[in-house]
This record gives sequence, structure tokens and C-alpha cells, in this order.
Amino acid sequence: MRAGTMAKVTAIALGALGVASVASAESWVYVGGSGGYSVIDTSSGNINQGAVNSGFASAQTSVDDTDYGWKAFGGWRINKYFALEATYVDFGEAKFTTNTTGPDGVIRGEADAEAFALDVLAIVRPADWLDLFVKVGGFYWDVDAKLAAVVDGRAGSAKSNDTGTNFKAGAGLSFVLSEDISLRLEAEGYFDVGDEDTTGEADIGFFSIGLNYGF
Repeated sequence: MRAGTMAKVTAIALGALGVASVASAESWVYVGGSGGYSVIDTSSGNINQGAVNSGFASAQTSVDDTDYGWKAFGGWRINKYFALEATYVDFGEAKFTTNTTGPDGVIRGEADAEAFALDVLAIVRPADWLDLFVKVGGFYWDVDAKLAAVVDGRAGSAKSNDTGTNFKAGAGLSFVLSEDISLRLEAEGYFDVGDEDTTGEADIGFFSIGLNYGF
């Protein structure tokens, strides 16, 4: 092999190693977990209207539409500006109690919701210790609903389950604690979770704090 050819091959090899080193430095995999607070946009007015449509003369509903939740996530930081992320989130449950007249009764309901999501993150780093990001994606939801009622002295119950898909969005910031560990604060919106005709439908806001580890 000529010396000139060897020099070219060596230069190409060193250049490739340099590119690989930069790519390795800017691309990594991470995992994490967060605890959070769910706000489930449940309308007492819609529940009241549903009871009236079912034959009751009137209905008055109180709603407990907040609960604690948690999530686990993992992602691939493609480069400084973008990442792909998969998430499982348990939102907790929403509850309501409806008092009816004509006939008189009490109806209690609860719905548990969970989701599996896939997001694209756009990231900026205004300081060495801080990342800001927005995220958009899609998610698969699973909702279990239960009803228990006592109407005119007669008791009854019902259960339903439904699944579906929809879009979501969110934003957050990540404090870089060390080379591998970051503290993450997030706000996310999951839209149209549940089915209006079976489990009930609601938008869910999920606000969380957690840690992620890169390797």
C-alpha cells in the first residue's frame, strides 16, 4: 500500500472515530420515574344530565376529580435537541356521588384510568444545569368504571371497561444534578380519556416530579 493511500485511510478512520465519539457523547438512553397529581376534568353537570336522561326527575352530583398518580418512562436522547420517550402512567381515580329524586336514590361511581404513551421531545439547554422541553405524542388509554346505586330501596351495580387512543401534549424542565442524574418537573395534558357512552370521558392533567438516569 502506498504511503499516500495509507495516510488517506488513516485520516478516514480517525475521522470516523471522531464522529462516533461525538455521536456517543450527544446520544444516550435514559430511564426514570415520577410521582404526580392528577386533575380529571369530570363535569357534574354532564352526570346530572345523564341521570335525568335516564328517567330521574332531578339529580345533584358532587365530584372528587383529583388523585395522586405515578409514571415510569424511558427514552432515547437522539441529540441535544430531540428525544423519543415511552411512558406508562397510572392516573388514580375519579369519584362522584349523585343524589336523585323521582325516584329517590343515591348513585356512586368511580373510574380508574391508565395510559401508555409515546412522545417526541424538543429540548433547549439555556444553561449547563437546565433543560427546557415540550413534548407531543399519542397514547393508548384504559379505563375501568364502576357504579353502585340504591334507588327506592333497591340496590344494583354495574361495571364497564373501555380502551382507545388519542393525542397528548406537555412541557417541563429538567435540572441536571450530575452527569447521569436529572430532576424533572412536568405538566402534561391527556385528552378525551374514556368513552362518553360507556366509562365516561374526561381530559386529564398530570403534574409530576421525578428523577431520570442516563446511561
